[in-house]
Amino acid sequence: MKATWMVVILAVVLCGAAVAQSTFDPSRHIPGAGAMTWTGTLQNFDADSHTVTLVRDKKGKQETFTGLISSDVKFLDAKGNEQADKKLTVGEKLKVYYQPMRGDKDVRHNVVVRVDLLDRKPGKAQ
Repeated sequence: MKATWMVVILAVVLCGAAVAQSTFDPSRHIPGAGAMTWTGTLQNFDADSHTVTLVRDKKGKQETFTGLISSDVKFLDAKGNEQADKKLTVGEKLKVYYQPMRGDKDVRHNVVVRVDLLDRKPGKAQ
């Protein structure tokens, strides 16, 4: 009888721990979670090639990031709400989540899977 209760208690504890872990994982349900990030100001957006170019100043030097926008990219405003309007404005501050991938002829591409529009206020379309 004691062994049965111990097994039941152990099962309840393990199930509770599994639920707590999945509930409190901060990256859960966030598009782009697990990707690398890059923050900068949008310098160029080429709609034909689906590429974005961001720049930032770091220790007196200007750094540049170029990425390919994924077809299922998510756009989020400053509060983390998904935006239906996927227009980008040059000069806007962005944080992109990207996955480095290799394409044809072993060429490396940064595929952007999420864009945080840091200057965009919730509900405001630009």
